[in-house]
Amino acid sequence: MLNQLYLRRQIFNHVSSIHKQLEIETVKVSSLYTLVDYIQYGSNDLFFKHIDQLWRMMFTDGRYRNDHSHRLTRILSAAICFNNYRVLEYLLNRIKREISPFQMTIRIDFIDSCHGEDSAEDIYCHGETNIYCLNPKVFNLLIDDSIFIESNRLLNRMVKTAILVFGDVDIIRELFGRYNLSNLIDLFRQYEPIDCGLPTMIKDLFNKKTDTELIQLYNVVTKLNKMIDKETQGNIRMYALVYNRLNLIKHASQGKKKWKPKISPFLFSPYASKNIQENERKKEIIKIDYWDDYSYYYDDQGLMDKINNGADIEYVRYIFSPQTTDMNDSQNINLKMQEQDYFAKALASGSEQVVSFVLDAAMTANINLYKRVYKAVSALNTILASELVRILLLVVNAGHYHFAMKYLDTMPQMVPSYQKSSIEILFNLYFDLVKKDRQSKQEDIDQFQDYQQLANKILDLVPTKKRFEIIYYAKELTDEEFNILWVRFSIESNVEFWLDDPSKDHNNFMYDKNFFNHLQRLYRLYQQDQLDEYQYIKYPMNPPPFDIEYIGIWNQC
Repeated sequence: MLNQLYLRRQIFNHVSSIHKQLEIETVKVSSLYTLVDYIQYGSNDLFFKHIDQLWRMMFTDGRYRNDHSHRLTRILSAAICFNNYRVLEYLLNRIKREISPFQMTIRIDFIDSCHGEDSAEDIYCHGETNIYCLNPKVFNLLIDDSIFIESNRLLNRMVKTAILVFGDVDIIRELFGRYNLSNLIDLFRQYEPIDCGLPTMIKDLFNKKTDTELIQLYNVVTKLNKMIDKETQGNIRMYALVYNRLNLIKHASQGKKKWKPKISPFLFSPYASKNIQENERKKEIIKIDYWDDYSYYYDDQGLMDKINNGADIEYVRYIFSPQTTDMNDSQNINLKMQEQDYFAKALASGSEQVVSFVLDAAMTANINLYKRVYKAVSALNTILASELVRILLLVVNAGHYHFAMKYLDTMPQMVPSYQKSSIEILFNLYFDLVKKDRQSKQEDIDQFQDYQQLANKILDLVPTKKRFEIIYYAKELTDEEFNILWVRFSIESNVEFWLDDPSKDHNNFMYDKNFFNHLQRLYRLYQQDQLDEYQYIKYPMNPPPFDIEYIGIWNQC
């Protein structure tokens, strides 16, 4: 019948007429939940407009009585839960004005409606819901001496607020004493995400309290609450690590051996560097996050950003270093690096960031770490061979010579066509250092660096089977400088084989007069070696092949 528009209009018109005839005042509120909505969304003007009508409906003589206090439970709970301290203050002041002179206490029960609980002290007692802090202004209204809280859950929230938001040991003692509290749960963990209005309460607490005050706070709570469990220890450790309050960790770990955490000696060692301590903090935070399965909201001030992005090379390098004795840490990181999405966020901005990340790995001079990073990153992004050559230059410039040698050994599997370019770079570095050595001797300049020794180190970076090729490039060296290379590599070289297919080795080689003179030097030295060994030319050498590149050589042979 109500689906018929005409009939519905007739019914409600008659109902309105009956109300007028009986002088029944119409209350334009569909239910109690409408006022709860006003409280939740901060529509305080609408709430104050309707509360008088509702008040007269709830109380027979229009005045509050404690035996009817349950009628206000949902409204008071909504004001507490949704942090509407203006409505809560209005309700409490009105109750104080109307209460009987023989009723000195306002009794408040609580339903945690904003976190999904409709009643349920039984659910709270089993610890199946999170305990959230109260808004500071709401909290200050509830600790009034004339108010008595009947809800265990609300008391738990008040104590947690006193600890994490105010850090006031006197208020904490008063709450435990007045309500005879013990074994409260979840007192040292912040749940509130950013949109709940209290995202920085832990940070603020640690910023305003000294180590001594934090230790005093911890002692008071654990003594009164008579409850120190593994979860409590985990919470204390997490925040102390994040905000670098290591003395609190040391003190908290002196409790029952059952819950005593393993603490790295590097965290407290006066000889540990700042980087070591920072990496140890990161390691412990990751361990709590991943293995203790806790959820935390905290402002780590950027400490964990790179780790969360998968791009903290310094941390990964530390985990793989001999300083870290826990093999599980390196295994866990290695497993994470094999996941496809581990580096996705860190490298989302494109190829330049990828190259920079691989360069960071190379600069650790740890070849095993570099291989892991390169393998993981190259599965997501293609790295140009020219970029790998550029990385080699920077590695050599940083003085990581032994790493550069191993780096070159990995390049044939990665980019075969670019290995030659890398080797040519090292050869040119060798020649440049030899030239500097010659100039310093000619100008009689004191050398702060033995250029010849450094040049030899650069040459040692070239894979062993390719080092002899430097004699083909050494056209700018004097005879004396070249003889050092000739004595070392002449047995391995084969100038005829090289000349047969020059494009294979020298895509951009300049066949100028210096090259021809150098080639003639090579022929002459081959002949002299045979004369020294056999007293005659035992293995005659063919002239250069008849290719246009060598046409000038024929004029000199």
